[in-house]
Amino acid sequence: MHRILSEHDPSLPEAIARLLTFAPKRTVFCDILSSQLDADRFDYLLRDNLMTGSRYGGFDLTWLLHALTIDQGSFRLAVSQKGVSAVEAYLQSRYHMYRNVYFHKVVRTAEGMVRLALQTRQATGGAGPAQLAGPGGQSLQGPAWPAIVQRGIQ
Repeated sequence: MHRILSEHDPSLPEAIARLLTFAPKRTVFCDILSSQLDADRFDYLLRDNLMTGSRYGGFDLTWLLHALTIDQGSFRLAVSQKGVSAVEAYLQSRYHMYRNVYFHKVVRTAEGMVRLALQTRQATGGAGPAQLAGPGGQSLQGPAWPAIVQRGIQ
């Protein structure tokens, strides 16, 4: 990556590193990439709202973007007075998406199951039920597998 950037402009790798580490100071560019009002948050809220079919994550992105401005004193992202209600709607959308979608009991259960599967895989050295054999050579697939999993991750 460094070589490709350097071929384009020799100072570009260092400029990008400064931008990503907020050196010498945070600017509007840093705010667009990483802040409470960054582009990624806007995107994932609207996309997750669409993909889940919920109505919790909707907010007026167009109005919010029109309300964003740059503070001339600090060169930071700011919100104009007319955009306060748009930011409030965005923050409420985030709250409701976390409360009703991201922290939903089914989502938490699925995450726990994935975590358990990964821990089991690590505890068994990467082997699954088809590769492991119990006493007498029988397969560990079937009803005995959950007990083996519990012993393996404790």
